[in-house]
Amino acid sequence: MVRALRTCWVALRDLMDELWVLMACNVIWSLICLPLVLLTLVLFSQGFVWLTIVAGLLAVLPLAAATAGLYSVAQRVSEGRASHVRDFFVGMRRYMLPSWRTAGLWGIVLLIMLVNVQFYARLPNLFGMVLTSFWLVALLIWLSMLLYLFPLLLIQTQTRWWVRMRHAFALTMGRPLFTLVTLTLMLFLTLLTALLPVLPLVVTVVLLAQWSMRATLLLLKEAEARRAASNPALISYGPLTDKGRKGQIKPK
Repeated sequence: MVRALRTCWVALRDLMDELWVLMACNVIWSLICLPLVLLTLVLFSQGFVWLTIVAGLLAVLPLAAATAGLYSVAQRVSEGRASHVRDFFVGMRRYMLPSWRTAGLWGIVLLIMLVNVQFYARLPNLFGMVLTSFWLVALLIWLSMLLYLFPLLLIQTQTRWWVRMRHAFALTMGRPLFTLVTLTLMLFLTLLTALLPVLPLVVTVVLLAQWSMRATLLLLKEAEARRAASNPALISYGPLTDKGRKGQIKPK
């Protein structure tokens, strides 16, 4: 609980350090992603199943790329590097294809899990209850992995996509309490900021991305420290610096 709250505090400090840049990136993300997302929700509420699926698939394209751009800025801020709005677009272009693969695979598996939950929930027997419970637990784990997937996409750039998936699963299951508390706090923050609808458009999404990046870096540092203690020759996950505002690294 304390570690999750500390990570939240560090993310808030990052937000304050680079407030205008991060807010601008949040607004750009909203302009890119929300039109198709809102269209998908409207079609779903009206019962247009196939149109909802088509709109949802189309929404993944800008959503995944823009989210990768947002996380690329969050990574720079977490590492203490000077950040600009243009870094958002640089990140979008650089990680566009990997983000599509990651989001597409995650979405396909999510859809399969939801179908299984719906199917087995209709069985009025013990077998149906057991399998429904199993798929609900699997669904919770899969949703929790999203906390680490996009940060790993940027941190482990030379890693195959299925290895990143495995690492996200390992972080989720290796620190289940930390992950659950972090997700609960994120949900509470999202609901709280939704009371003032303008906040999600300008700050909520980028704060969640910064928080997610900080949480991933924390767990990777801990894993790296444990590996180094057992075998100092192991290669690290990458540059995991933790510099604050006063220690920013200026670009060459």
